[in-house]
Formats: sequence, structure tokens, C-alpha cells
Amino acid sequence: MDENQTRQNKIQTPAGMSPIEIWLNFQKSDINRWAFRNIDKFIPHDVIPKSISPLTLGFAPCNISNIRFDNHEGIVISVSEALAYLMVDALVVVKDHVMVAEQYYEGMQPDVPHLLFSASKPFAAAMIANLIHHGFLHSENDLLVQYVPELMGTAFDGVTIRHLLDMQSGIDIRELDDLAELERASGFAPPQAHENILSTALKLNRKKFQAGQKTDYNSINTDMLSLLAARSTGKSAAGLLRQFIFEPMGAEYDALVIRDPEGINELGGGLAVTARDLVKLGLAMLNDGVINHQQVLPKGTMRRVFNTAEPKKWRDGWLANLTPQAKAYRAQLYLCGDEFDSGAFFAVGSFGNALYMNPLHNTVIALLSSYPTAVDLGRFNTQMAMLRELSNRMSSPRVLEGI
Repeated sequence: MDENQTRQNKIQTPAGMSPIEIWLNFQKSDINRWAFRNIDKFIPHDVIPKSISPLTLGFAPCNISNIRFDNHEGIVISVSEALAYLMVDALVVVKDHVMVAEQYYEGMQPDVPHLLFSASKPFAAAMIANLIHHGFLHSENDLLVQYVPELMGTAFDGVTIRHLLDMQSGIDIRELDDLAELERASGFAPPQAHENILSTALKLNRKKFQAGQKTDYNSINTDMLSLLAARSTGKSAAGLLRQFIFEPMGAEYDALVIRDPEGINELGGGLAVTARDLVKLGLAMLNDGVINHQQVLPKGTMRRVFNTAEPKKWRDGWLANLTPQAKAYRAQLYLCGDEFDSGAFFAVGSFGNALYMNPLHNTVIALLSSYPTAVDLGRFNTQMAMLRELSNRMSSPRVLEGI
């Protein structure tokens, strides 16, 4: 990494705030940039240790700053301008298993895990794929209540693993009297007495539609995958992620994962991972599950994801209008429409965090950001245009020569 690509630390530790006060306010714009890289200081969490055989990718830097593209308003801007607008903390671009760009901002460092929010979700899907492959679960068609029988008679009765993976459970979270309970129960805010992921799920008795009809994005589906993993193995999701993903892929640094009061890990948005390690999951997805000479995903996983995607169910869901770059949602991933970036796929999270993969150009991009607000469609659309441009331009010899 070029020393000039790391700016001086401009963010400040929240002055005079207790850990509880930070926890209550950590998503606010005045402290979120500090908070997203310091969750170990105020949120209950588990550590996923770095690999005993860490993989360090090669580095062959090229000049990406002056690459220009049309932003969400149709205005031509440079990658450098976009990174400032997107409030990026870290950017890693990998082409053919070699880092061609690695940049950090506002004091961010390569060894600092950054909260991913919903860009955490592909790790949950990768974990479930391994549990099926190793026989802890029979198939994606298993019912959730086979493993969590307390949920019989609730809205989760009749919901399969695949419904959870594809956001098709039909659960109506509006049934909750206090929607903030979802954040408290999963660890994103201090919980009230007896609040946890399972206790909240047990309150849900109403459906918007029968499971499997269409895509209806909500992170409680992913949290149910974490609960399912713990029930089917007797191990925490943190332990399973270490065993099946972080250790074999050669994670260079410790990762963190938020946990609820009962010890269930929050995988809908609670992973904090470094940019260098985030791209390794993407590399495994592009290489039939293999990285670091290890099988991190079962063979054929990504082929099945693409072959079994259901575009119509995506189009019928509310998120399709807000995410025109995608044609389907499958196994906690967005699959790009051909008119946007044929064959590419991605994961995104609140505040601008993303993992973007382009098989055609063998490119993976990790982006860690701290938008002022959780959702900003202008920034999101500019971000997606930049990721597409970077992933496609990496095939150009002129870019790779640094021209």
C-alpha cells in the first residue's frame, strides 16, 4: 500500500460519551465513522480469530483515481471525486487475485475491521451452504421449525431455509408494536429485559403473503439463519464462520460479530471485517469456492445460485424499484441485470458498504464507507456506477499500466 494513500486521522473519539451512550447513537453522522471501526469498544460481540495460515494477496498498483464515469445524475466525475462523495473509509480492488488498488481514508488502516451492515449477509449464506454440504442440514428445503420447534404456530411455520436465504419468508414485521425492538433484539441498540432475536421472532404471527411468493427484504430472515446454524450444530455462528470460512480462506486479521443477549450472532448486518479479508470471500465465489488452496464454498455453489434465481419474484418485491441494478436476489446476493453489468453480482449494506464481483473480468471490489445516513439513494447509485466502471475497466491494459 502506498503511504500517500492513507490520509491523516481526522475522526475523533466521541468525547465524554459512555459506551452505552455510544451504543445508542453510533449510527449518527457525528460519530459513525469512528464507531463502525470500533464496535469492540461498545457493543457485545464475538471475535473470529485470524487464520493460522493467513493469505496475503500480491500488490501491483495501478492508477484508478482519474477513471471517469457518469454518476447518478448523469454527470461525469472521477473515481477520486466519487470516493470523497461516498465518504469511503477503505477500497480494495483485486484483479486476477492481485490487488491493483488499496486505499484508506480518514485514518483507516488495513488491520481495522469495519462494520459491514448488510454486506455481512453473504457470509451467512456461505455458512449455510457449508452446513448443508457437511450434513448438519439436509437441504435448503428443510423447514426452520425442524430445528427451532418453538417457532411452530408463528409466522415462521412453513418457512424453509431457502425462503430465508432469498428473503421470501413473507414475515410481517409491522406486527411488532415497536419496530425499534428489531435493532435492540439483535444487538444494534441496548436491549430491554428479555429481548433477543428468538424472543422477537416468537412475537411474529402474521404474514404479508405465503412464503415463497416474492422477495420481501428484511434482515430478520438472516438472523434466523444464524439461529438455525446454532441449533443444528451446537456451535455459535462465529465459531462456524471461523471453521468454514475465515480459517480456510486465510483471513489476515481478526473479525468481529455482534451477538444478542442469548449469544446468537447477528449476521444480518453485524460482521466487522477488514477490506483485505472481505475481498477473499468474493475471490472464493469467483473460483468455484476455492481460495488459499482451500474449499471455502462447496463446489458448484455459485452455479446453483445463478441457475435457480427467480427474477419474477424479485420484480414483484418492493426492493426492485430501489435497486434497478439487480435482476434477482438469491442466497443473500444481488445478481446484476445484463443491461447493468452482465454476470456480475454484489452485496451491499447501509452506509455504503459493498462487495462487488465480476466473473467476466475476474475482479472483486471491497468498499467500506460511512455515509451520513444509513440509506442515501443518490450515493448508492453513484457507488454502483463506480463499482461497475472499475470492474469493467480492470480489463483494459491502459488502466493496468497506470495510465
